[in-house]
Amino acid sequence: MKSKRGILPIAVIIMLLFAVSCEYEFIEPITYNVQEVSFSTDIAPLLNANCTTCHNGSLSLDLRVDKSYQSLIDNRCVTAPAVSSILMTKINSNHGSSGNLSGEDKAKISAWIDAGAPNN
Repeated sequence: MKSKRGILPIAVIIMLLFAVSCEYEFIEPITYNVQEVSFSTDIAPLLNANCTTCHNGSLSLDLRVDKSYQSLIDNRCVTAPAVSSILMTKINSNHGSSGNLSGEDKAKISAWIDAGAPNN
């Protein structure tokens, strides 16, 4: 019984050493100056290229270039904060073809939503 008591503290110490020795690499998120992100030149083309295979007017969310802004607004898909918006939730879950969007593309969409999703 005495040997089991001696092993337990050593095992706990070893487990603690492993737990505190883990290294985490911090990855700096890509951020954009909000003035640089435009719906018409940055966001609409991304949605058109990656989402209109399905969202082409046959579904309730129409993401074709000439319809996408109003459709996103009407369906409340771009409410701030971006991280909890319907659009970013779908994009971050790789919904449909949104898995083709780069981290930079996603950051632009997020910055646009956080800026109030202007129709610029």
